[in-house]
Amino acid sequence: MNLDTVLRRFPLRATLNDESRVVIRPLAPDDKAELRNFSLRVPEEDRYYLNNNVTAPDIIREFTDGIDMERVVPLVAEHDGRIIADSTLHRSRRTGRRHIGELRIVVDPDFRGKGLGSRLTHELIELGRSLELRRLVFEFTRKRAQSDVVRMEDHNYLMEQCTVGQMREAMHQMGESLVKAGLLDDATDALHISLDELKRVAEGNGPENLRSLTQERKANRTRLLKLTPPSTLGKPTAPSTVDSNVLDLDPTVPTLRGKTASRGRATGKARVLRADAAPPRLHEGDILVTTNVGPDWTPFFPLLAGIVLDSGEIFQHPALVAREYRIPAVFQTRVGTSRIREGQVITVDGDAGIVELGIEGEG
Repeated sequence: MNLDTVLRRFPLRATLNDESRVVIRPLAPDDKAELRNFSLRVPEEDRYYLNNNVTAPDIIREFTDGIDMERVVPLVAEHDGRIIADSTLHRSRRTGRRHIGELRIVVDPDFRGKGLGSRLTHELIELGRSLELRRLVFEFTRKRAQSDVVRMEDHNYLMEQCTVGQMREAMHQMGESLVKAGLLDDATDALHISLDELKRVAEGNGPENLRSLTQERKANRTRLLKLTPPSTLGKPTAPSTVDSNVLDLDPTVPTLRGKTASRGRATGKARVLRADAAPPRLHEGDILVTTNVGPDWTPFFPLLAGIVLDSGEIFQHPALVAREYRIPAVFQTRVGTSRIREGQVITVDGDAGIVELGIEGEG
């Protein structure tokens, strides 16, 4: 079926989920101003994933004046004279890809969740069928997913090194200056001084005797690190006859309970890593026991027979990689690093979400 015949059924009138009435029709050359107004209402984070700067007048003019319907079929949705959605069906001219169409849809934020995107998707799919396309790809979704994967992999750097990491470096430099001034013994002691206090120190009216202040706070931190926090705060939501914390801390109970992060069962020697410690020398078949791990641990995973974490979530990086390598893993044991000894032979039962404590080795 040729394109002119396909487009004869437009304009179409449709009713959305909230009873709003819209008109769906092909984009026209005189839509320039309204198309730009619509593009400006689209959130910047959504425009980021589009191929062109859709708010630039020259790009809009070039597109609307030079529409090649054999390559791109643009449909817009209109409400009370305003364009509230823009959608396109792209057809490739390349040999071997002429049977493939790409769908792109952008909806005004005020009209999302009302069924408009679904209706435009349906119309584009019907267009594709009429034009004998055999495969349709949601280009906008694919591009967004590709970009989000990169940002997901870099999130530790963006969220930590570009924020707290830079702040820590600045505080350390301040600490070096305070050591040179004879006010501190070690540059890292500045990390025990608040930002407000450091600002006042820089202005010349900070706390007196910084040395004794930091020593007091370091001693308090050491004391707090020895505490085991309760599993809940406040009144329990439901009465329980068994305190799981007591069972997990009881040395006579031979198992720890957690959540399954990766299925399977493995036995090996435990390598217990405390928080902020450097990676130990690992041997093939070791079981890593620590508080939590990040993407930087990925190179060590092929050596591991199992993983036990005090915390962690099943959607985090270590859980995903453990499942890829088929390494049994149990997370959220809470007290794994406290109950398990270095070199102890343990069994990670990822199917049951438990850790069986065995014989202690020499480490």
